[in-house]
Amino acid sequence: MKVLLIASPNLYGRGGEVRSYEIIKRLRNFKADISLLTDLTNESVLWKLSNHVSEILKVKCPNNNEICIALLIKKISHLSDKNIDLIVSHSEHPRYALSAFYIAKLLKRPWTAIINSYIYLYPYSYGASISRVLRNTFAFNCLNTTIVHLVSHTIQYELQKRGFGFKYFDILEVPVGISWEKVKNAEKTRVVKKYDLAFMGALSIEKGIFDLAYIIYKLKKKLHRDVKAVLIGEFNNSSEKNRYLTLLKKLDLYNNIIFKGYLTGEVKYLELAKAKLFVFPSKVDIFSISMLEALAMRLPVIVFDLPFAWEFKTDAVVKVKSLDEYVDVIFNLLNNDEEREKLGKLGNLYAKRYTWENAAYHEYKAYLKTIKWWLYEAK
Repeated sequence: MKVLLIASPNLYGRGGEVRSYEIIKRLRNFKADISLLTDLTNESVLWKLSNHVSEILKVKCPNNNEICIALLIKKISHLSDKNIDLIVSHSEHPRYALSAFYIAKLLKRPWTAIINSYIYLYPYSYGASISRVLRNTFAFNCLNTTIVHLVSHTIQYELQKRGFGFKYFDILEVPVGISWEKVKNAEKTRVVKKYDLAFMGALSIEKGIFDLAYIIYKLKKKLHRDVKAVLIGEFNNSSEKNRYLTLLKKLDLYNNIIFKGYLTGEVKYLELAKAKLFVFPSKVDIFSISMLEALAMRLPVIVFDLPFAWEFKTDAVVKVKSLDEYVDVIFNLLNNDEEREKLGKLGNLYAKRYTWENAAYHEYKAYLKTIKWWLYEAK
C-alpha cells in the first residue's frame, strides 16, 4: 500500500506529534510504503525518519494557515510516484486535514485523518477569529466526507456536546504506545518510595494542579503528617506559575510539592517509580499517555469520573466524583500497601497491550478500512 502521509512528526513535540513520529517509524513493518509531506523544520528528526519512509517532501510554512495549505498542495508536484493508494492527515488540524482533502481530490484517491483531539478543530476554541471559525467549519465539512479515525471516544463526546461531531468515524483500538524498553530499564533500578503522590503533565488549571493543591492540603490534615508530591511537567506561562506558587504559600504547601520540570525517557520513569500513587485531577483530556505510563510503572491512578477516564477499563484507575472522595481514596490506598500493590499489578497488566508496534498495526488496519469504505460506501 502506498500512502501519502501529511504530518509534522516530532519526537520532542506535543503528544500528537510524538505519536506521529512513533507510528511512522513502524508502518513499513505492515507493508505500508510512506511518502511524508511535512512542514517540520527539525532536520535531526527528519533524518531519523528517512530510513522509515520512501520520500520526504519538505515545505517551509509561514504562520498563515491558508498559505501553508497552498504550499503543501503545490508540493505534491514533486512527488516522484503519484500512484498513491491513500492520503492520510496525521492530525485533525485544518492545516493538514484540508491539505489532505484537496490533494485527494487532485489525485482522485481516498483520504482520511487521524483525530487526536478536538481543540484545534472546534471552530470556537479560544475566542476564535472569524477566519478561524470559517476555516475550521469548512474543515469539519470536509472531514465529514470521509471516514476518520479517533484516538478516543471522548473526542466525539466533547464535540457533540458543542453541537458538532463526525458523521463517519471509528475508534482506534490501540491509539498510542509506551516505550516498554525504558520502563523495564527503570524497573531494574531499585528506588525508595520517597513520594506519596506523583503527577505528570502540563502544569495548568485545566490539568487540575490547583485542585491537587487542595487535595494535598486536605490529605495532610486527614493523615496528620506531611505529604510529599512530585510534579513532572512545565507551566504553560509565568502568570499561572505565580498564581500557583502564591496558592502553595497560602496553604503552607511549599515544602510538600517537588517540581521536577519536563522529564523524558528512563529519568521520567525512575521519578514515577519513587511514588506510591499517581494523581491526575485533570478536567480536560483525551487519552492520557501520562496515566498509561503511570499504570505501566505499577502506580494506581486516581482521576475524576470524566469521559476521558472511561477509556481506562481497569480497576487500577480509580474514578471519583468529588474533591473529598479524591482525598478519601488516596488516604485509604496510602494506608493499605497490599491493595496498592494489587492495583499496581493490574495496571501494569492492563498497559501491556499499549505498544507502539500494536498502535501502528491498528492504524494500518484503519487505512484498509478507509479504502474499503471509499470503494463500497462513500459512493
